[in-house]
Amino acid sequence: MTASFRAFYWKRWHSIAGMIPVGFFLITHLYTQSFAMSGAGAYNFRYAETMRNPWLLPIEILFLYIPLLFHLALGLVFIFKAKYNLKYNYLDNWRFLLQRISGFGLALFIGAHFTLTRGHSWFANDGWTNGTPDGGWFLHMSTHMKENLTFSVYLLGVLAAAGHIGNGFWTFFNTMGWSKGAKAQQTLKIVSLLFIVIVTIAGMIPLYYLRTA
Repeated sequence: MTASFRAFYWKRWHSIAGMIPVGFFLITHLYTQSFAMSGAGAYNFRYAETMRNPWLLPIEILFLYIPLLFHLALGLVFIFKAKYNLKYNYLDNWRFLLQRISGFGLALFIGAHFTLTRGHSWFANDGWTNGTPDGGWFLHMSTHMKENLTFSVYLLGVLAAAGHIGNGFWTFFNTMGWSKGAKAQQTLKIVSLLFIVIVTIAGMIPLYYLRTA
């Protein structure tokens, strides 16, 4: 097995891990966050339903944490081994660079978000009961969203997530060899851009409702 073939093989698995399990989680997570538009009662009920699932932790480990860490580890390798050609001012060259910048920023954001939510629910002793903040998840998140620094970090996190998964959608089809020809490439770029816009809006709206509650 040649080095170039191994690299192609790992890039495929990297793309699959990022698009299928992690991408699916992002969509379901944004759906859960959308309940913020219906107020504290609906938001807390949705989270309580999720937290009552006895299989939640095994599901998270198998279908989120392992794929995410795999995608992150390979992504860091690709970031530091990649050759960035910005001598020629082509859009695809900038997309390549921004994909890696957003991925690195997203890794930092996910760590902060995990600490504020799941990590806090595991290790906090005061103000939490059975993995849930005593005032409810809506109050917990709303309080933090009113902090300018935290809110700014979340805004940047949403933008990074939208850009990364939207561009990742385009990369995924290319890596898998499913987009051949100029017409297919152009269509895929348009779909990718729409994906970025939709994810951005879906992520921003709950932040607005949490901040202004």
